[in-house]
Amino acid sequence: MATIIRPASPSLKAPQISTVLPFSGLLLVMLAAALWATVGVAVSMMHNRGLGADTLGFMRTLIGATVLLAAAFATGAVPRGLRVPVRPLVVFGIGAAIFQLCLFRAFREVGVTVTVTVTVCLPPVILALTDAVSARRLPCVMVVMALLAAAGGVAAILLPGSAARISPPVKAEGWALMLTASFAFAAVAASARRLSGVVPPLFGTGLGLAICAVLLAAHALIQGDLALPQLAMLGRRDLAILLYLGLFATGGAYLAFAVGIRLCRSSTSGLVASMIEPVIAAVLAAALLGEFLRPMEMIGCLAVTAAMVLIWRAETRPLRRPVGKDPGRSGLFAEV
Repeated sequence: MATIIRPASPSLKAPQISTVLPFSGLLLVMLAAALWATVGVAVSMMHNRGLGADTLGFMRTLIGATVLLAAAFATGAVPRGLRVPVRPLVVFGIGAAIFQLCLFRAFREVGVTVTVTVTVCLPPVILALTDAVSARRLPCVMVVMALLAAAGGVAAILLPGSAARISPPVKAEGWALMLTASFAFAAVAASARRLSGVVPPLFGTGLGLAICAVLLAAHALIQGDLALPQLAMLGRRDLAILLYLGLFATGGAYLAFAVGIRLCRSSTSGLVASMIEPVIAAVLAAALLGEFLRPMEMIGCLAVTAAMVLIWRAETRPLRRPVGKDPGRSGLFAEV
């Protein structure tokens, strides 16, 4: 990798991304969240359940990276001399791999409900705090209100009536996994915002996912969980679902997220917009899998929707940006 990646020079300019709408960044982040929300439903629709989370995660990441990089080279969306900022690229790839590994391990140790609640709600809080420390001022009132409304809505969707209410307290290992996953995703968000500002998103996101795929494959090989021969046993339906997961729910989702969060006024507002994911997942489960929304889930959906309205208002109001302030840098992750 060192032979093709050169550190970006200080003169490397950010690609110009024009915005048709003042809130186009939010729409792209919501699109990414919507695509991520389809992963669980799509996997549940596969006939062959023996593929394993490690193999499935590696394959969909590899497909997404391959398609994005191929599209980048085909369209000329490659920086001159293959110069990329190494630090945010490595943070993106490592962060995405750590997030996925810790997330699925937390599913086993803690449970899906609590894990999703924590890992969806905590990253925006992390970036809000780091933004406040970096800027030495409190976050925008509307963003804080949206964060609180979205967090309450996510909790209402995921927690009521679930086994989480009667499960034993979360152990230290479980909290470590969820906190690590949350910090990893916050780092992915900050690095994606920075990376998309200096290299074409197709190339930067594809290369970041390629690093993630290599790390996932290495982990699966070490654990003995990389079951590639089982891919030959997949039927047409399962192959189509796997291609969808790679092309759209991974490659397309991360590309939309990287571009969208760059166009948002802050990483925090972008991550709050991504908190709509549980709402979309709940609606899809009700529509495709026959699962019914409980009253509290409906209330949670309305709360998250209200949060999206607040974020939209925060994104579209006039803003005075300090001269020389780089919008791609965020708090503790400012140097990635």
